[in-house]
Amino acid sequence: MPIVPFVLLNGTEGIGTGWSTFVPPFHPADVVANVRRCVAGEPLAPMQPWFRGFKVWHKHNPSYVIARRAKSIATSPV
Repeated sequence: MPIVPFVLLNGTEGIGTGWSTFVPPFHPADVVANVRRCVAGEPLAPMQPWFRGFKVWHKHNPSYVIARRAKSIATSPV
């Protein structure tokens, strides 16, 4: 059984039976810190999407497209 939620570390995107999902990857240290907060009963801290080796923030970079989509999903009203 994993100690940290790997779906938050790896991210995922897919469609299944009429439902779609998009979860961007997050920095492992941020995920572990929030798991510890959750276990302690403290409020969770917001996390920003993270991509290993990401250096250039440009609209032609695939990570830029994913991060923009993640930001729009996170800020859209439910």
